[in-house]
Amino acid sequence: MPSEFLSIFCHSGMRAHFHKPMHDVLEFARARGASMILVGGSFISTKEVPSDLDCAIVFAKEEQIPDRAERVEISGVRLDMFFCAADQTGMLGSMVQLFANSRNNVKVGVIAIPLQETVGPELWSGIDLDDTTGLEIIQRAYAFRHITDRNPGEKALVTIHGILTHAEWNSEIAHIASANGWVVAPFTYGYVDATVFLDGKKRQEIVDNFRNHLEDISSRYGSDLSIIAHSFGTYIAAAYLWGFDITPVPIDTLILTGSVLDPNLDFAEVSNSVGHVIHERAPNDKVVRFAAPAGLMQVKLLGKSGEIGFRKPAANLEEMTCDIFNHTNVIRRDVISRRWMPRLEINLGLGRRRAVEKMSAAARARIV
Repeated sequence: MPSEFLSIFCHSGMRAHFHKPMHDVLEFARARGASMILVGGSFISTKEVPSDLDCAIVFAKEEQIPDRAERVEISGVRLDMFFCAADQTGMLGSMVQLFANSRNNVKVGVIAIPLQETVGPELWSGIDLDDTTGLEIIQRAYAFRHITDRNPGEKALVTIHGILTHAEWNSEIAHIASANGWVVAPFTYGYVDATVFLDGKKRQEIVDNFRNHLEDISSRYGSDLSIIAHSFGTYIAAAYLWGFDITPVPIDTLILTGSVLDPNLDFAEVSNSVGHVIHERAPNDKVVRFAAPAGLMQVKLLGKSGEIGFRKPAANLEEMTCDIFNHTNVIRRDVISRRWMPRLEINLGLGRRRAVEKMSAAARARIV
């Protein structure tokens, strides 16, 4: 229980300084209906002065996750409170694995603090402790969090719309993302029709303008970049990624909806340019079928992956399926807040670090 945790781990000496901040975190989570808090790291060791505090607030259901990410200061150290839900079995399992292992893969403790009297063993039913993809993503985010904390910079979210639309959904994304401290920078290329799939010159012009847009946002804000792409926007993002060995502006998270990309694309090929890809697959999305004929006409990258998914699994690819979704109803408040924002937050800086790792490996290879 919370009181027992505080009495054991925030009892005396330097640890007494953590009593009120940790109490506030517990009250924050309980007031918002969280089921429990996971705590790991050196905070639950015997160290007199803990070097870090790893904390995840767990809700019973995904829809309970707050719209905003929250930050608190504990003894002058910023603590990012990550959110997850028991019905997100893979993410919860990855959090447990992360907290139970040190950066050197040494087994350490992890404590689950129940916040509601009704919380019992059933909360753990179905937890996925074998989600290696989710664990790898979260490990990369945590392993370098001290770098991000010392140089927080900005967070930029670029959106790319599809054809035959003015992307009214941008206002919903801007409202939610800006409340979480993101700079929202939509890329707009005008109102075009389906002939763009067969007009190579026009497609290249749009992709070139998109390159300029990313460079402008990156230079202006010095920020980590993520992308939400819909329909033809998924082609624009893919053309950029597959156009380079390592893209000039790396991407932390790429979210694909209504994807018109080839199901045979292998995102492992662009893992040095994009940290994490989220694909919202909608089996009822019939619109993306119109991209398949263009793919058959030797237009690279195009296909109906939005309906049938991607065939090649990759460590940086996460596919989520929902029968409720069609081509136009994915980008709504519940999906943005509950499914996307937690993943956007946890992957901050991931694309940049992957690019640095690749360049460092290449440099070492040349020296050898």
